[in-house]
Amino acid sequence: MEQIRKADERTRKAVTTEIVTEQGVVVNEERAAELFGLTDIAPRHMFKELLEIWSENFPATKAMWFDFCCEQIMFGAQRQLSVIRHASLRTSRGQTDFTPVLSRTRRLPFAGCYAI
Repeated sequence: MEQIRKADERTRKAVTTEIVTEQGVVVNEERAAELFGLTDIAPRHMFKELLEIWSENFPATKAMWFDFCCEQIMFGAQRQLSVIRHASLRTSRGQTDFTPVLSRTRRLPFAGCYAI
């Protein structure tokens, strides 16, 4: 979050996307595995891997939902409210759509990270 806050305004969105892509971890949320067509995920699963799985399932579709997640994280890092855009995350089975929404951010000093 500090890197995002300190990034130049012109590059902040790209910095955020890179950080989320390369360092983002999905904590084993019970619905996360289902969204990506998996039976389960590791307790701390790299977000990059889930994005790759989704992209393989929908190769002709740009992951706009991911871009808007990153945008929400960027605003959250600056303690600002973001605009929620309708950018559906289609489940891997293609039966249901979800719109990811950042509801909070909090610092976890003992873990040296933020929970988003």
